[in-house]
Amino acid sequence: MNRLVVVGPSVRWLLQSAQRTGMQSAGIDFFADVDATEAGEVVRVGGWAEIPEAAEGLRPDAILIGGGFETQPNLVAALRERAPLWNLSAESCAALRDPERWTAVFAAAGIRVPQHRSAGRGERSKEPPPQDPAKQWLLKRAHSSGGQGVRLLDSKAVADWIAQEGNAAGSEFLQELQRGLASSALFFLTRGQASCLGFFRQLCGRREFGAKDYQYCGAIGPLPISASQADQLETIGRGLVELGGRGVIGIDLMAIGDELCPIEINPRITASGELWEMATPRGSLVGLQATEFAEGAGWPVARAATSPFCSGSIGSSATCEASGSSNATVFGKAVLFWPEDRPLMIDRTQSEWLRRERAAGRLADIPPMGNVIARGEPVVTLLATGFSEAAVERSLIARAGGLRANLKG
Repeated sequence: MNRLVVVGPSVRWLLQSAQRTGMQSAGIDFFADVDATEAGEVVRVGGWAEIPEAAEGLRPDAILIGGGFETQPNLVAALRERAPLWNLSAESCAALRDPERWTAVFAAAGIRVPQHRSAGRGERSKEPPPQDPAKQWLLKRAHSSGGQGVRLLDSKAVADWIAQEGNAAGSEFLQELQRGLASSALFFLTRGQASCLGFFRQLCGRREFGAKDYQYCGAIGPLPISASQADQLETIGRGLVELGGRGVIGIDLMAIGDELCPIEINPRITASGELWEMATPRGSLVGLQATEFAEGAGWPVARAATSPFCSGSIGSSATCEASGSSNATVFGKAVLFWPEDRPLMIDRTQSEWLRRERAAGRLADIPPMGNVIARGEPVVTLLATGFSEAAVERSLIARAGGLRANLKG
């Protein structure tokens, strides 16, 4: 059977997704967590630059790149030389993530979009952002993901950036701050059609989990949506197709009342996808990606599946449906980042406790015994289920507090 190699910062749940299809798979990531190594052979590396050599040693028949790969165009090129990629090309990713391009497509379709200003974009870049005191601006890095490096600028900082923007041509841009509920949606694009798999609430910058500023630290869902939001997601899906999207793609949104405002496109399987798989026992996002990108024989065929808030089968033109049901289970995950200045070293007692918590379904991404975790680095992923978004959030917060107390003690 062919062998898929999954690479990225953390590949545990993607390896588990591949297992659900019966694929033979291996992984390369930065942690080699206990449960990742149980799902397949995992090679631990110290950074993106070490991945191509490690991949060659695993002799892949195909490679799937996980979280944040779109920020590493050189990695994409290097891996493409070693095996077929189950990802969009670096050029396609850059086009999808170009804020001027995707805002134009969505705005033309009637979707609310934030204003942008990109450095080094000719005459248009010389025009300052509108001087509306009610508006605030975020400074984002073009080659980052997960909310890393996002900063809220005051008016003086905006003026300073405009004056010096030539030094940052192509590497930074301003985005109008949108105030609402941080959310995301997951799509599968194939044969010119888009299926919305689910809608999720994003957890960002939450101190309960040790995150900072706008840093991604988890998600809750799939969640029910209104009929109006379902229509907007259908329109957004068509826009993603127009922009050249294929396979599984995530999009970050702000829910402002009933209105959805896209803020970033993630041209890959996103972390919220694990929640979709929890809610969809027969589903595998890696299997779906295979149906769009796999070449030749020897790859299992993905099973058709639906999620609780998706009408129709995968590959159809279905969109997330409006649902007011209170009986569906809601799932949640949150990454706990170590909040202390003193590094955490996982000893035998802590390792055994973490494994018991994982066996009970409360944790994932368990660090190996002896791991040393510095301030700001991920410790584990917390998991929770419940019958409401609020109940899941409370469970995640409570587990984070209990875990910190246990590890500090």
